[in-house]
Amino acid sequence: MLTLCLAWYEWYPSVDRTYYDIKVSIGNLITASVTAYTPQSGTVTLINNSTGAQTSVALGNADYAALCMNSVEYIVGDTTQPNGAGPSLPIPDFGTLAFSDAFVSLTPSASPLTDLLNIVQDGAALTSVSTEYDTITIKYIGDSE
Repeated sequence: MLTLCLAWYEWYPSVDRTYYDIKVSIGNLITASVTAYTPQSGTVTLINNSTGAQTSVALGNADYAALCMNSVEYIVGDTTQPNGAGPSLPIPDFGTLAFSDAFVSLTPSASPLTDLLNIVQDGAALTSVSTEYDTITIKYIGDSE
């Protein structure tokens, strides 16, 4: 069974937006990039290397909040019901995910800080997150029941 997933981006602190014009399935190899031209404009690009599909979104100051231009996040997120209509949905055992060749290029260069956060539901950590060199690894370690 092939499971489709939603790919999304968030130009924080604006709301997240889903890519509806590209399909992503479990096991696909994905390349994502964000280029900020100014604190108010940039481009978000997503390439599904497994299928060859790609999409880009041009971001402009009329639609998005200003960027601080000093941070980036790689996220495997907690699932919520549409419009916050109820409690978080159960997170399936996704095994281990790796974000490789993960880097941030800042001009002028700066020493990036790293905060590793786990998915927690009902007080129980469901993931174990680690980093080594240019790879961030997220491992599913249990459920909240």
